[in-house]
Amino acid sequence: MLGALSDADQRELCEVGGGRLSAVAICVADARMVCEVTRLIDAAVRRTDLFGWLHDGTLVVLAPGLDPVAGQVLADRLRTLFVDWLIELDGQQVALKVEVGSAHRCAASPRGWTIRALIAEAELHARAEPDPAESVA
Repeated sequence: MLGALSDADQRELCEVGGGRLSAVAICVADARMVCEVTRLIDAAVRRTDLFGWLHDGTLVVLAPGLDPVAGQVLADRLRTLFVDWLIELDGQQVALKVEVGSAHRCAASPRGWTIRALIAEAELHARAEPDPAESVA
C-alpha cells in the first residue's frame, strides 16, 4: 500500500508536516499476529498519521510534523504497547513478537531524501533491534 504513494502524494505528506516526517516500521514475526498488531497500532496513532502495510509482515506509520525527538517517542510508545501483550494462537496464549524501528527527517536533513528511503531506514532499524531476552545475563 505505502509503496503505491505517488511522488505528488509523497511531497504533500512532507509539506503537511512542515518538512518534518517520522517513519516507524513494525516488523511482525508471525503473519497470524498481523490483525492484532494492526488493531493495537490503529488505536495508538493520530488520525493525521498514515498507517499501512509495506510488505511481508511489515507495517509502517508515517507521521508528518514530528521532529526526531517526537518521532522516537512515537516509536518507543508503540514498542511499549507490545510488551507483555498476549494473543491466542492455536488455543495457546502467545506473546506478540514485534520489532520496531524508526527514522526521521526534518528541514535540517540533507536534501534529496525520499520517503521510500526513510521507510527503508526505519525497517532496517527494526530488523537490527536486539532481542531484549538475549541481553539478559
